[in-house]
Amino acid sequence: EVCRGMFHVDGESYFKAVREALLSATHQIFIMGWWVAANLPLIRPASVEDMTATLMGVLEKKAMEGVQICVIMYNNVQTVLKLDSEFQMKQLKSLKGSENIHVLRHPEHKIATDSIWFWSHHQKVVVVDQRHAFSGGIDLTWGRFDNADHLLYDPNGTEEVSVFPGIDFSNVRDKDFTDVHRPNRMQHNFDCPRMPWHDVHCEWRGAIARDVARHFIHHWNHSRF
Repeated sequence: EVCRGMFHVDGESYFKAVREALLSATHQIFIMGWWVAANLPLIRPASVEDMTATLMGVLEKKAMEGVQICVIMYNNVQTVLKLDSEFQMKQLKSLKGSENIHVLRHPEHKIATDSIWFWSHHQKVVVVDQRHAFSGGIDLTWGRFDNADHLLYDPNGTEEVSVFPGIDFSNVRDKDFTDVHRPNRMQHNFDCPRMPWHDVHCEWRGAIARDVARHFIHHWNHSRF
């Protein structure tokens, strides 16, 4: 069987490709990430009229169609990292069709015996129907959308329709993310340039995607039990 692979350089290309792949799902969706932001806009400027413009809009649509969705998130220590995976999980579980959305946060911290408070997996994986997979360095979260222009300011300025909406206009060298449960607020004023995010993600089609799916399943079973 012919297997195909390609690279997506920067978040704009990856977000577009992963959205199209997720919308094509008929049976299963696997997502694993260090930080998964449920309400992340996958297309920019995001259309408020298109329910599939955001990650959770796409997942809600597929869940209502009966697609089984499994998500593994890093269970962050909130006092150290403000990723708020509990909020992200609740966002996903509040969607229509949530009986088909299954979320694990890993690791499960146990105060009496835990010695891995600051350990985390750092894998960013998406698998669709075990035939189409993505893996690489770009989380499905805020601050990762970018392209070859690496703009320092939003081309739409302060308009309601923004390329970098809310906390997505970020510069973690100036200030790290906080209050991620309020993504529409501005984290920086426009006197501070945004920090470009240059990274790469791989896309795989064909039987090779089963290896990525198998890895996810092993991780899921380990995290669950």
